[in-house]
Amino acid sequence: MMMLGIFANNATGALAALLFGLIAGLFPLFFVVSNGLVIGIMLEMVMNKLGAAGGAVVFAAGILPHGVLELPAVLISTAIGLRLGYAALRSVAKGDGEVAAQLKEGLLIFLFWILPILFLAAFIEAFVTGAVLAYFLHAPLFK
Repeated sequence: MMMLGIFANNATGALAALLFGLIAGLFPLFFVVSNGLVIGIMLEMVMNKLGAAGGAVVFAAGILPHGVLELPAVLISTAIGLRLGYAALRSVAKGDGEVAAQLKEGLLIFLFWILPILFLAAFIEAFVTGAVLAYFLHAPLFK
């Protein structure tokens, strides 16, 4: 159930970043900046708790197993949203009809590439990341 919750949360956020890009691309920018801010705050908290070297190792152990898939998928979805925002602004300014075609292409990429990658990342986050973190937290570096 946790895996499905992680997947649903990430898929919803990635889809929102894609679709809300139609509103001048502002939401995708906010989405990326806010996620980067949360990651930075978490890194700072872990480094304060465990020290710079140990905190960086534990943070990497907690992010990398699933993040290597999840972050690119979310960034691609965000990039599609920014592209849609640009197309929407261009459509308003010049009257061309590229928005529908780009939306269709973006949704196909989301469906056939981003969703499967996010599903795999959620599986890794739910079933692998915890074990990797436990290993590093019990490593001699932290004793």
